[in-house]
Amino acid sequence: MATRSPSETPACYAMVHHGLENIAADEIAQSLGGDVKRSGNGIVVFRLDEIDRGVLTLRTTEDVFLYGWGTDALSYRAKDLEQIERWTARDVRWDALLKIHHAVTPKPKGKPTYRLVAQMTGTHGYRRIDALKAMARGLAGHLPASWRPAEENAAVEIWLTIHGAMAICGMRLSDRDMRHRTYKYEHLPASIRPTVAAAMARLADLKPGQVVLDPMCGAGTLLAEAYLSTRGKKSIEGKDWQLQFLGGDLDRSHAKFAQTNLRQFGITD
Repeated sequence: MATRSPSETPACYAMVHHGLENIAADEIAQSLGGDVKRSGNGIVVFRLDEIDRGVLTLRTTEDVFLYGWGTDALSYRAKDLEQIERWTARDVRWDALLKIHHAVTPKPKGKPTYRLVAQMTGTHGYRRIDALKAMARGLAGHLPASWRPAEENAAVEIWLTIHGAMAICGMRLSDRDMRHRTYKYEHLPASIRPTVAAAMARLADLKPGQVVLDPMCGAGTLLAEAYLSTRGKKSIEGKDWQLQFLGGDLDRSHAKFAQTNLRQFGITD
């Protein structure tokens, strides 16, 4: 179990596609100045000097959370449920996490709501719903009594993720826009995920004057992520990077979708 002193800024963790942990860790370190503590199983745990909306600018991660508790030593047996309840109840300063959450993600209008989420992979001696109920019991009295549960669009979400012997619990800072992107007006089935496209663009290590070509561009996700990965970068002379972005697709309707999504960035080829 990882614990912290009452005055210490809590850690964060990012959820990423398996296999992209090192790329996401690199982005966290370079873009945010984060101190990566560990990565694996689709999770990257890191610390920042200050937690602000900058964490929501990460492009290779699916979601970002405030770290509550974590372990690598689940027993796979029903006694894990007692541990989950106890860790949730005693090892997390939920009031401090709520304060940071409200600073990063302002409270919505109306009566606040909350949502509890449990994910579980692997064979355990209990069900996912049992783990969710154990977390809920641990949270009893830690959230304002006036808050009501909601199935979606909740003001605050608390997640428990179990993968084999690993479990991690925290408060979600991001929302669906982080993984789905607001620039995608048009969508296609089986399109590349934006976070994977962002990882590809990062690995490409683009340079000024280069041409980015996607001959099977679909809805234009890869071109969009390549453009966004270089937006705002300056040359030695202080000028914006100049790159050319080209896309094509055998299906004309797909190319039109890409044009719709990319026109906002000035990409029309």
